Amino acid sequence: MRIIRQLCLILIYTVVLSACGNEIPEPETKLVVEPLHIFDGGEGGLSVQAANMEAAPQFFVRHQVKGKNVYVECIIPGVSFRADSGKNRAKIGLFVDGRKQKDITSAAFIIKNLPAGTHTIQLNVLKNDNTSYEEMKKEFTVRIQS
Repeated sequence: MRIIRQLCLILIYTVVLSACGNEIPEPETKLVVEPLHIFDGGEGGLSVQAANMEAAPQFFVRHQVKGKNVYVECIIPGVSFRADSGKNRAKIGLFVDGRKQKDITSAAFIIKNLPAGTHTIQLNVLKNDNTSYEEMKKEFTVRIQS
């Protein structure tokens, strides 16, 4: 009986130890490529002209609510918020529930201690001379739990 118990323990240890190998499986990555469809306007062709050559850069915003604070990250390619950068310098006008709070000179910031309830946050990107990029406004709603 004792020999059977020892053989069972050896078998269990062998199974457990053989499962703890150093081989980490390779992740499965599947690259999906969609073809680019090219449209040819034919002999008559289509005439396309740019409406505004000085279009504003794209403006992306990510936000996350944690407690009474809203963490905001703004991504604007080609625009700098640093004071020592003279070219394409900008700032963000922050509005909460329609009231201007302040001008932000950082791409990431925290709106702290919002009262409980639903709030509308609006971000307007301003040029260095305080004129607004009309196309660069974002608005989102956050809900602060009590």
